[in-house]
Amino acid sequence: MKTPATTIYDVVSRCVVIDLGGKTVLLGPFNDRKQAMRAADSYIQRHTQPDGDPEPPAD
Repeated sequence: MKTPATTIYDVVSRCVVIDLGGKTVLLGPFNDRKQAMRAADSYIQRHTQPDGDPEPPAD
């Protein structure tokens, strides 16, 4: 089942929180929201399978 990633930008800390459905990641701080969201999108693309599910853990 496809679990969408949830991305939240915190203005005070200038960080991005990404919830990949069981795995939460904090990225930042960034200079602005646009830069933060580009980084979040890039992270999600690199760390999810094509169906949107998080990558299985490496053995």
